[in-house]
Amino acid sequence: MTVCLLEIHIGPMQVFIAAARRTRDLWFGSWLMSELSKAAARAVADVAGEQNLIFPAASSNDLEPGSELSVANKIVATVENPQAVARQAENALRARLDELAKIALDAAGGPLDTRETAVSQINDLPEFYWTAVPLPGEKNYPDIRKKAENLLAARKNLRNFSQPTWSSNRPKSSLDGNRESVIPADVSGDAQEMYKRYKAKAGEQLSGVDLLKRLGKRSKNAGFESFPSVSHMAAMPLREKLANGDAKAEAAWKAYTRLLPLELKNTEQIPKKERIEKNRHPVFEYADGALLFESRLRDYYGQKTPDKVTKALQDFYEAAERPLPYYALLVGDGDFMGRVINNQKTREAHYHFSKTLAGFAAGAKTIVENHQGAVVYAGGDDVMALLPVHKAVQCAAKLAEKFQATMQEFTDKDGRSPTFSAGIAIFHHTEPLEDALQTAREAEQTAKLVKGKNALAITEARRSGAPRPVKGKWGALDKRLLKLAAFFQAGALPVGLAYQLRELYLRLGGAEGLKAQPDLQEAMKKEAGRIVKRKEGTNAAQVDVEEMIARLSDDYTVGQIANELIIATNLARAADQAGLDLAEESTGWNGG
Repeated sequence: MTVCLLEIHIGPMQVFIAAARRTRDLWFGSWLMSELSKAAARAVADVAGEQNLIFPAASSNDLEPGSELSVANKIVATVENPQAVARQAENALRARLDELAKIALDAAGGPLDTRETAVSQINDLPEFYWTAVPLPGEKNYPDIRKKAENLLAARKNLRNFSQPTWSSNRPKSSLDGNRESVIPADVSGDAQEMYKRYKAKAGEQLSGVDLLKRLGKRSKNAGFESFPSVSHMAAMPLREKLANGDAKAEAAWKAYTRLLPLELKNTEQIPKKERIEKNRHPVFEYADGALLFESRLRDYYGQKTPDKVTKALQDFYEAAERPLPYYALLVGDGDFMGRVINNQKTREAHYHFSKTLAGFAAGAKTIVENHQGAVVYAGGDDVMALLPVHKAVQCAAKLAEKFQATMQEFTDKDGRSPTFSAGIAIFHHTEPLEDALQTAREAEQTAKLVKGKNALAITEARRSGAPRPVKGKWGALDKRLLKLAAFFQAGALPVGLAYQLRELYLRLGGAEGLKAQPDLQEAMKKEAGRIVKRKEGTNAAQVDVEEMIARLSDDYTVGQIANELIIATNLARAADQAGLDLAEESTGWNGG
């Protein structure tokens, strides 16, 4: 039989994952898509032989259900009977989905309205598209692969339309607004019943697909698996501050948690697999940082948290400190990946590329965890992670360094190796998670617009005021932010400087003013320099800011300098709470 190059796309990916109100939704949605892709890839390997699987470059053992491997939603292989192989792959995907759906729906602590509706919604979820092109010989591999890519893109644009079997007049999902809720109307307003049964807030409407994310488990016998909350990430500086123990704080914490219901304490914990002695916090033990915020207690209690619980939490703040409310969400991937893949001339070269890329994904998880973060997804060249604010820049730089070092042997036709760009959103922990994800993705796209890429973009979204975006190359922006934060931490720069520069920028019209009157740039430069000289601070710090002002251009404005300074003040604040000396922190990398 003729050998063909088979390409499979599994969806929906970004839209499905982004429909999330809790980090648990975000993580399990990402894990689920990887798990479905693994099931399909394993079927391809079993039918065609794992030696013919190109992407992901993994063995059948690596693709076992529930394995630690994360894979992208794309499969590439050489096969002899593409139609039969694709059918087997889709059947395997749906069998795994059925298994996981049953586990999740069985975990619901009460009836659904109705279970049949929930099952139908879940069955309607996957998108499975494939294309195959005859591969007469290795010589034509790049052209054949490109043809298969184009055909697959065209197939994805041809949607399969069918009448939904689950339509009803129930309220729409709170997560995506598309599917009808299966939460019974008689309990949706009861905060404690919603929390107990469905891990949901009062009034939250969840479809069958939403419950799959909210209640899903990796296997039938696994307990409920939590995932660090955004509140936990916001609380990480305080957790680090108390990492060596504090008798007064510990006593206040125990007095507070004794008042909390067992089900609340049992749910709001760090992931079960991390509950080992070395991860046991001397004050908080295995509690998720969500318990440190009164606003999160309302998820369980409703609008009125008992006064004695509120008082005990305030007593803890007095004994220790109030946690800072901001966390970071990172999204990043490789630059110029298409060009580099196009330059892999043979099936073996493409397989080696895929195998090396898998090594980066495995290393990314370690890097994130070493920076006190939690990986939502790391597969192929894509990384999504939650991070504490005081470790976010360092972690992002390490990921970019790791990617470049890992992938440097692969080049495009002009001899250029791929690089890594990332976007970071710094968000308040009570703001909608979907907004944070959208902001992080937009920041990533901003980084991708930097000439030559290999860039970082950060957007700090305060609860009041406009977002504060910054962008720049690795080895420049990351180092500058950490250096400025160290100056603020040491008192070498006044906090008010950033806000005065921002006020100047806005007073003179901001970006629109500069566009309309280019000669304003020079006026801004002079006035900004005057402001810096007038402020108190060390000579070294002032010189650094003056050098930043001297580099002003259409792409590097006073507004960006002000935003960098404001972000640096908040990095310093988080580092202060954690007891981290930023003068000793450096990415140690010059951006490649």
